[in-house]
Amino acid sequence: DVVTMLRDPMVRTILAIVAISVTVGLFLVGRRRKRLSYLLSDTRVLGVHEGVNPSRVQILFDGEPVTEVRMVIITVNNFGNEPIRVDDFERPLRFSWSEPAEILTAEVIEVNPETLQPTIKAGDSEIVVDPLLLNPGDWLRIRTLINQGGKLSVDARVVGVKRITKAVASVRVTSNKTLRLCAAMSALAIL
Repeated sequence: DVVTMLRDPMVRTILAIVAISVTVGLFLVGRRRKRLSYLLSDTRVLGVHEGVNPSRVQILFDGEPVTEVRMVIITVNNFGNEPIRVDDFERPLRFSWSEPAEILTAEVIEVNPETLQPTIKAGDSEIVVDPLLLNPGDWLRIRTLINQGGKLSVDARVVGVKRITKAVASVRVTSNKTLRLCAAMSALAIL
């Protein structure tokens, strides 16, 4: 009964299409890729409303006046399936805020795995993460206090990473290419 069914040209065509689809799908899923992403959490901690006379109310941070303090938490993640090595960095990872932003503090608050030891340097309006080994799934979290946040730009040059992507919290981002591939595989399976 099974042998008779396998002799049918239509069944053989369907099996061939399924086999090809599975092979292509496994190839695409198993591809080696390096992906570096970051996630931002930006919260206003305190500030003086613009309607209040600044000569009457003043906020100080370490004895210096500030106008609007924001806490920004940056999570950097190796989202790919290949390690990103120290030698892979042509330029370190840099988070820069446009004027009038001023970084008040910056520190690494959490890492995964616990043996990860990132080094960061904070300037007036930028944070630089020194090159480090990030295995797949490794991440680090930086907390910074910023006076008057500005527009953020992220820069680095890493071998095998086309661009550093901004992650979306709690939402899995699927590319158009992946959606088209799934649709094509589904159409072939239906045929």
